[in-house]
Amino acid sequence: MLDVGLTERIIEKLADCTDYNINIMDEKGIIIASTDKSRIGTFHEAAFEIVQKNLESREITGEDTFLGTREGVNMALKYKSRTIGVLGLTGEIEKVKIVALVVKKMVETMIEFESHKEKTLKRKTEKERFINSLFYEDISRRELASMAQSLGYPDVPRIPILLTCERLEEEEMVREKLRDHILEKRQDDIFIDERNGEILIFKGFRGAEEGFFENYKYEIGDYLGRLLRYMQDQEIEYRIYVGSLQSTMVYYRYGYQHCRWLRKNVFSSKRSVFFYDHLDEYLKSQTPFMEFHQIFEVFGGLYTDEFKKMYIENIGALYEHNYSLQESSSSIFVHKNTLIFRLDKIRRQLGLNPFQSDKDKELLNAFYYYLKQLA
Repeated sequence: MLDVGLTERIIEKLADCTDYNINIMDEKGIIIASTDKSRIGTFHEAAFEIVQKNLESREITGEDTFLGTREGVNMALKYKSRTIGVLGLTGEIEKVKIVALVVKKMVETMIEFESHKEKTLKRKTEKERFINSLFYEDISRRELASMAQSLGYPDVPRIPILLTCERLEEEEMVREKLRDHILEKRQDDIFIDERNGEILIFKGFRGAEEGFFENYKYEIGDYLGRLLRYMQDQEIEYRIYVGSLQSTMVYYRYGYQHCRWLRKNVFSSKRSVFFYDHLDEYLKSQTPFMEFHQIFEVFGGLYTDEFKKMYIENIGALYEHNYSLQESSSSIFVHKNTLIFRLDKIRRQLGLNPFQSDKDKELLNAFYYYLKQLA
């Protein structure tokens, strides 16, 4: 169905290009736009016949007695092989015939372009509403699934991947690369075009229960491999934060929130940071600090600031490197034996040995978290 506002805009543009009288009629034969404003709203019998009989065109001579017509050429307007209206040019047939054909093609092109633009805008609006519902609104699973279905997103387990770039121009380059390549690979993945310096992808995981924790990092690496190589070749500074796997769309916001927590709280030399590697820190962060204060306040007051600073540096290094003496000592630029000497000092002060007891390690880590928050 022809949009009256659109046809009026088309007629205005055409009026700047030609002096011919141009009419556009709808499927009922009513003139809905014309360079002759007096004819708008009147019935055009020849146009009605073209639509009803599925004709390509109808020439009107001065001798014809069609209702509401004048001498000229009338041609069917097509959209996706269907007649949606009629274009009419008033004048001597031999003079306007070629012009009418050119104008008809122009009008059809303009209608097709506007229709595509409208659908793109509608999808964009639907996607924005979907994203808003996904992250911020209290919405039922059925409503969210319906919105996702209209956008072509099946409701499957997905894991969020938050990608950030240091510079805006690099972010635009990466976004274009994503559109060109990543979306071609998996149509069930959701690529969210963020506007705050972030790019968010929800990657689908089918059969996630089978060896997920053993394999998910490799799968994500393979999934992003082409993009990662591109960013490295372009020397783009980036960080990737991988959140938690969620079973259905109503829970995706939690995975996204975990990505945001990683970005705000985890400072790592690694370009890719995974939520499940920092689960202990996250769970501690969800516990009110007063709980830790009530547990460790007395101990925190027993030791000097120098000891607490040494404790944070060395236990922190061990915590970050899974209590590997070699990796931990390298990270703080001391010899392995120096780290062992410092740990022995901590052991004497607290009476805890993390290499002999997992419970001691757990307690040392909790005390480290408490002192770090106070520092």
